[in-house]
Amino acid sequence: MEGNIQEEAALVDEPIIKKPNGVKCKMELLMFTFFVAKTLSDTVIVNLLEHNTCLVVLDYNVSNCTDPVSPDTQGLVQEHVADVAMARTMIEAFVPSLFSLFIGPWSDTNGRRPLILLSVAGYTCSAIVWCVLSLIPQLHPLYFLLTSIPVAFAGGYVTFFLALYCYISDTTETKKRAFRMGLLEGACLGGVVVSSLVTPYLQSTSKQYGYTIVFATSAFLLLLTFLFTYFCVPESTTVIESERTKLLKFDHVKNVFSTCFRHRPNHLSVIVMCIVVDLVLFIILFDGELSILYMFTQKKFGWTLVEYTRLTSFSLLIAGASACSTWFFVAVLKWPDLPLIFAGTVCGVIKSVILAMASSGYYMYIACGFTVITVLINPLSRSQLSKLVPGDELGKIFAFSSFLEAIAPLTASPLYTFVYKATLDTLPNAIFWLSTGLCCISVTLIGLALFLQRLAPRTQGFVPVLDDASSRRSSVQE
Repeated sequence: MEGNIQEEAALVDEPIIKKPNGVKCKMELLMFTFFVAKTLSDTVIVNLLEHNTCLVVLDYNVSNCTDPVSPDTQGLVQEHVADVAMARTMIEAFVPSLFSLFIGPWSDTNGRRPLILLSVAGYTCSAIVWCVLSLIPQLHPLYFLLTSIPVAFAGGYVTFFLALYCYISDTTETKKRAFRMGLLEGACLGGVVVSSLVTPYLQSTSKQYGYTIVFATSAFLLLLTFLFTYFCVPESTTVIESERTKLLKFDHVKNVFSTCFRHRPNHLSVIVMCIVVDLVLFIILFDGELSILYMFTQKKFGWTLVEYTRLTSFSLLIAGASACSTWFFVAVLKWPDLPLIFAGTVCGVIKSVILAMASSGYYMYIACGFTVITVLINPLSRSQLSKLVPGDELGKIFAFSSFLEAIAPLTASPLYTFVYKATLDTLPNAIFWLSTGLCCISVTLIGLALFLQRLAPRTQGFVPVLDDASSRRSSVQE
């Protein structure tokens, strides 16, 4: 019965689906290549910052600044690196958070493809700057913040993901959308797995230029991603020249908020907001833990980069397989999106509790097992949102969601950095108790959304409020 309700939640006025010709799964290939390139450099950045902080800022001997950093100096080094990492995160999040309010409505009339090209170009320039700066011996860590400027002004992850998810929604039928979103997430995680396995060996090819080789490889793959997008990815929307709009236009911001907070029947507005806020909490958890996790494993278990990449590869391999198996839950078992999202949030609570109580590296691997369901939160939430609003409002809803998700790192990084630094010598696991509390809030939000879903009249379903143009089209069809 719930499956029927969800089908009724699909758009009444389903837009014409535009299926581009050419290579199938091109967006999944684009996502995979992008994340191989992006995480190649991300994996070694912490090591490079720790090494330069140890040598330049703290003025220690080279013998104390190897990988891993000597236990005698590790605490001081990680405190400085955590501050630099937080500053880097905030630079890359602040401008995109403002940018996101404009790009969603703009892309509805001007297309998704320019946004993908812009974001990939920003990351390509950033990787080139990393490559150049890594050649300068004993450079002060603060200079590496320059690498965040191209990413920030190109929109970063916000622009990239918003454009990709809108592209998938434009080109995929409603009933297949959850599977495509899951496949996209699987491609992302698959790329991270491959890069995590390759990076240590790529860096070890040269003792003197190991970092530079990694950053150069990353820049080359990002350039390939840009060229692939430019030549092989067609536009997913019909762009009418006379309807093109300027990007930085205040009406875009006004339309985003009016669309998101308009009244909708059957508690639909509340359900949409619950899903959006849950997505934001998911990003806070992910970004917050990711900014600290490597330093935590160094401090708690004395792990090196090789041992850490084994864990991330194992975790992401499970997550990637789970994301790709979305079709099993959706197409075979025909489970609705919301119950699956709720199950994912419950697994998130269990995972965080295990990490908070971890006394050895073995617990880290046990916790990874619960990513089987938690990884579905992101794609299924976006799939559910795309089914609850008209197609011509989708860019605005995703823009609002992206705005909050872009602000999330501005909260996550300082919050997790503060808690980690405050408990570094007494209880490093405290950051995971923080995660447990946030996961409990997620469970409450999705539980409320499920409750409101059951209250909706079964005969009517969740019928979105359509704009005047959509209403007229529906009347003509009738």
